[in-house]
Amino acid sequence: MDEVEKQRHLQVVWDYMLVHHTLKKADVIVVFGSFDTNVGVYAAELYLAGWAPVLVCSGSGTVNQQTGAYQDFVGSTEAEVFANIAIKMGVPDAAIVVENRSQNTGQNYEFTTALLHERGIDIAAPSATVIAVQKQFMERRTLATGKVWWPDVDLIVTSPPMAMCDYSASNPAVNEGEHWIHAMVGDLQRIKEYPAKGFQVGQHIPDEVWVSFEWLVAQGYTRSLLKVNMNQGLALVAVVVRDYDEAIDFYVNKLKFLLKEDTRLDDAKRWVVVSPQGSSGASILLAKAVSEQEISSVGNQSGGRVWLFLHTDNLDRDHKNLIANDVSIVRGPVQEPYGKVLVFSDLYGNLWDLIERSVTN
Repeated sequence: MDEVEKQRHLQVVWDYMLVHHTLKKADVIVVFGSFDTNVGVYAAELYLAGWAPVLVCSGSGTVNQQTGAYQDFVGSTEAEVFANIAIKMGVPDAAIVVENRSQNTGQNYEFTTALLHERGIDIAAPSATVIAVQKQFMERRTLATGKVWWPDVDLIVTSPPMAMCDYSASNPAVNEGEHWIHAMVGDLQRIKEYPAKGFQVGQHIPDEVWVSFEWLVAQGYTRSLLKVNMNQGLALVAVVVRDYDEAIDFYVNKLKFLLKEDTRLDDAKRWVVVSPQGSSGASILLAKAVSEQEISSVGNQSGGRVWLFLHTDNLDRDHKNLIANDVSIVRGPVQEPYGKVLVFSDLYGNLWDLIERSVTN
């Protein structure tokens, strides 16, 4: 891995994650728990500097226990660790609210809102101002999530002032297994994916930032990525043909396929789709060859190998139908461990396997 290139891409993402808010006096400081105790120290410093009269320490940290990077939190939640840091620095215990149940950013906001409400503080009111303290590379995610929960609040997001080049050495837990890089890449992915789920407000991601994201993912910084669900299915397979009507005659009248669609697109082109009877899988698009290259591929799309595989519930029945319609049988039928099989060719020479699978397979 090119270290210079790596640092360049990291810096691009790091800079994007910072929102560069200006501090101002607030009703509450909320510090978000994590493996980085520098965040807890900075939040306490803000309280002691008089930026707000209440300090909320939020985060259960239970998902982080029993791993080396979170050794400071074993036996104690992140919120309690950060509260203890604040108390040791001189923050009065009475000024601290401990929210020790949340395990994600949305819950940080949800549970903090409820706790402050119990104290008579309506944090979601339009007149409220909140300082949210987070790790540097989580500023933008914190803002985007906060604006879902507190859309009318004057939300100021900040982090310990620190250059990226100094971050990895700032805390023993930060650079263990380059955890912070994996986490930052994962956060950027969430900024892209979460608005569609309602977890964050949408934010523009510049092209150069996403290029850096993709580069870092390609280098293996993937431990914190979401497992994005994909629902896909093969819909059509194109078979290149000389003529639409002769191909329809073969597939529909000889193979007994269904003609699912035959739509004229222009004077020369049609959209012709056929499908085996009873099939829930892919259909076949009969595509008329036009160019010299396309014409040369008719009947030889797989270079002479068996190309398409057709399953049947009764090979003997279909074998008789192929013979009755003068379809060329190339091999078989034979019994294989997986079932009965024969090879036939279509009108152009493309080879097909016709398979009746064994019950046990």
